[in-house]
Amino acid sequence: MASTAAQSTRRRLTAEQRRARVLEAAMELLAERGYDAVTIRDLAGAAAISTPVLYDHFPGGKRELQAELVRQQAAALTSHAVREFEAETPEDFLRQTLDAFFAFIEANPYAWRMLFRDLPADPELAQVHHAAQRRATQAIARLFALSRWHLSVAVSERRGQELLAEMTKSALNGLASWWWDHSGFPREHLVGIAMDLLWTGAERLLVVDALPEQAHDATIGRTKR
Repeated sequence: MASTAAQSTRRRLTAEQRRARVLEAAMELLAERGYDAVTIRDLAGAAAISTPVLYDHFPGGKRELQAELVRQQAAALTSHAVREFEAETPEDFLRQTLDAFFAFIEANPYAWRMLFRDLPADPELAQVHHAAQRRATQAIARLFALSRWHLSVAVSERRGQELLAEMTKSALNGLASWWWDHSGFPREHLVGIAMDLLWTGAERLLVVDALPEQAHDATIGRTKR
């Protein structure tokens, strides 16, 4: 009877719902084993469907599943961490951004492993990764565009924001990869170390007169103390 009910539930699922279930099951399995260790049969079994049904939803098989998950997780990470937090000072803003970044990957081991550890040799998947990284740089650059920066070289504001964003992203990517091998290291310590490096540099480059009045006053007050 239970089996019949389960079959009835599966029959009632829409194609979109079944696709979402496949993605969810694949995400858990790939997080546990890694891309290279998982077969298409493993993925079908985890989703409780046959291999032909999996191909109905993902004609590209394991590669298409992986690509879709990378896109989803990269977008989720960016929207969670790269946003306009309510902060009294630029320093507080950066600290909140860093904590949100590391909190997300700590809570989402699939995103952690796939985005920062299991970098693909497959050319098509590599392109998906590169596209996700480009979008992350663009999102971070939009945050840098909220202020003005005094750089030591003559480049356009847009190029300067892009370069600052790329350096920030690369530093965070490196720490995320390191943290996978040292998962017992406290998140707050990681945020503190990242602040030591990133804020020390950013504070020296920040054009204080270009800040909103509240942030400007807080920054001046902190500098005078």
